[in-house]
Amino acid sequence: MLLAYHDGTLAIFVFGFSKNERVNLSLPELRTLRLFANKLLGLSTEHLEFSIAKGELKVIGNDS
Repeated sequence: MLLAYHDGTLAIFVFGFSKNERVNLSLPELRTLRLFANKLLGLSTEHLEFSIAKGELKVIGNDS
């Protein structure tokens, strides 16, 4: 599982897989996912809300 996490205010599930499907991510996959995670964390609240409303992103848990 790969989470993008920012200052205790935002956590985004980026990628996950079952250990019986594969052992690990390759270095190129990890680099690409890190770039993607950084882009997601850089989005404004408005952009995140817009992407959620369009179904591009999905909220899977919210404790607040």
